[in-house]
Amino acid sequence: GLGIAIACLFAYFLFLEMLGFLLTSFLFLFGLFWIGNPRRWLLISVLSVLTVGSAYFVFSIILKTPLPSGFLR
Repeated sequence: GLGIAIACLFAYFLFLEMLGFLLTSFLFLFGLFWIGNPRRWLLISVLSVLTVGSAYFVFSIILKTPLPSGFLR
């Protein structure tokens, strides 16, 4: 559990600039939620999208913070 979570965090750090905030954060959260309950993939997907969307809205739209866009430029 813990080793996989640390590996997910390391992968997040490595791929953030290349893949961008939206995709990398979705994959990171999906991986962490999957560790907690791997049988609920639909709920995990929805929670990941909602969490990333909320973070994007707060930081990019409201606070005008530049986030890595990756290949989606």
